[in-house]
Amino acid sequence: MLGETVHLVWNCNRQLYHAWRTSEGWSQATTVAIGEQLALAATPDGQLHCLFVNQFARNYEIYHVWWDGTRWSLPVNVSRTFGASSQPVLTVGTDGSLHAAWADTTPGYSVVYYGTRESFFWSTRPVPSGRGAAPTIATAPDGPIFIAWQDRRSDTGNYDIFCSAYRDDTWQPPESVSDSAGVNSLLPKPTATKQGEVHLIWQEERGSLYHVFHSDRRPNGWSQSIDVSQIAADCRLAQIAANPLGYIHAAWSDGQTISLDVRPTLPDAPWPNPETASKDCYESDGLAMAVSNARTSHIVWCALDQSNTRQLFYAQREQFPKHTVFLPIVAG
Repeated sequence: MLGETVHLVWNCNRQLYHAWRTSEGWSQATTVAIGEQLALAATPDGQLHCLFVNQFARNYEIYHVWWDGTRWSLPVNVSRTFGASSQPVLTVGTDGSLHAAWADTTPGYSVVYYGTRESFFWSTRPVPSGRGAAPTIATAPDGPIFIAWQDRRSDTGNYDIFCSAYRDDTWQPPESVSDSAGVNSLLPKPTATKQGEVHLIWQEERGSLYHVFHSDRRPNGWSQSIDVSQIAADCRLAQIAANPLGYIHAAWSDGQTISLDVRPTLPDAPWPNPETASKDCYESDGLAMAVSNARTSHIVWCALDQSNTRQLFYAQREQFPKHTVFLPIVAG
């Protein structure tokens, strides 16, 4: 989101494209760069920033480009390591600074790297004890940086979700958030509210299916996780965002339906029954979500259309808790 304007960057055959939504519909797509595995964020000065992965000199690196409202910049190498860098994520601090995380194999196995950009230069380093993959990042309004990732447990070999916080120039030891020794917990996604709360969701095994689970950070650690999806379906691609009032929005796909659930701000408030954002979303992937300052939810995903061609789809939900309906349309 850039103000109340929805911007979208996507990958097609390793070419990155950019478009935004106007009152007349979606703008014409323009090219950004060559790459894949992208992450997008907007800063208060009206710039868009995009991280992506591209191969150069036989090594995969993280690159950064930015859009000033007219054109995209040339790529800048962010990672600059000897290992393969992948899975970048990006967030913006309250002061407009950029914060990123990614997975890197420089030590011979996957570890989590953290980078921050102030002025025009990136400073990067590994997260202490941050062994794992699929990192994700959020900034709290009072300054701390939270990075979560997945890694195998030493006792069972199953994946757990871990999180480390950077505050007062020090990384805190990683904490196990999911703490589920008998099943796999995968692909964490965090958000921080303007009220200072930090929330995390992920995919967790339940039998042969995955459900969407949630936990929030308390003064004495992470809360006990709870099942958000609450349905007997294979729920994946979980995303989370917070509106300005502190309501937590969670979206996910069960392979055919895109669902949205919104939880009140009260501690330990139950998750209500989810709403259906769109039906007939076959083989959905690439789900993304944002909530604007006007409390409008925006969801984009990729799925097969009636001609069996992959398309980008978009849906929005107006201000919560105002009752409204979703209006899915083809976005590109």
